[in-house]
This record gives sequence, structure tokens and C-alpha cells, in this order.
Amino acid sequence: MKDRYFFIIEMQKGEEWASIGTLDLFHLDWKNRVVNFGIAIGDKIYWGQGYGSDATCTALLFAFHELNLNRVELEVFEDNLRAIRCYEKIGFQHEGTRRKAFFRDGIYHDVVLMGILKDEFREEQEVYIQKEKGTEKG
Repeated sequence: MKDRYFFIIEMQKGEEWASIGTLDLFHLDWKNRVVNFGIAIGDKIYWGQGYGSDATCTALLFAFHELNLNRVELEVFEDNLRAIRCYEKIGFQHEGTRRKAFFRDGIYHDVVLMGILKDEFREEQEVYIQKEKGTEKG
């Protein structure tokens, strides 16, 4: 069985397709139905346009519905606030911090641990669908 799925994130530019990033589901643990998640949108001109959120949601649909996993987890640097907000919006929960676990530019930085469960993602998707239909329960 595979223990990794690697994807290229593309966007259509007229008649052509351009690669704008990568997405990785790795260290897949079939016994416990858990996988690690990573994403990178390379060129900053594509940041803040929803490409990362869309690709993340698509990857979660794949992980939970095609691979039948129960949990997706990730690590993100504490100063990557844009990514943290994106993950929170999708439904990832803060689960902990690896203190001073990353050394960059002469300084140690914390690494934030986040995760989402299949049931949590399903609930987030239902809320999103209700909002889109204008029938949000509340």
C-alpha cells in the first residue's frame, strides 16, 4: 500500500495550465488511518486568492472519502499566520506546540501542531454548504 500521495496544484491561464504549488499527503499510517499534510504555493502572486484553501479542501475530501482515513495532521511555523488562518477556517484544531523546534535566521521558532478528524471536516463542509445555499441553521 502507498504511504504517500503527491500532487501538483495547477490553475488555468487562458488555454494553458500553470503549476503554482504542491500538496503532499505523507507518512500515511494505514493501521491508525492517519496522514500528515503539507502544501506550498510558490509564487506570492497566487497567495490570498483561495487556491491553497481549495486545494486543502480537495485533499481532505480525498483523504477522508477516497482513502477512508480518520485524521489529517500538520505542522506549521508559528509566524505563518496566513496558513494558520486558512487551516482554522477549514476546521483544523490547534493540538499543541513544539517549542523552539525550528532554527531560522539565528532564532529558534515554535512549530504549531494542528489536526482535523473526518467527522469534524464533515461538519465544517455541511456548515459551508448551508451558507452557500443561504439556509444556514442558527
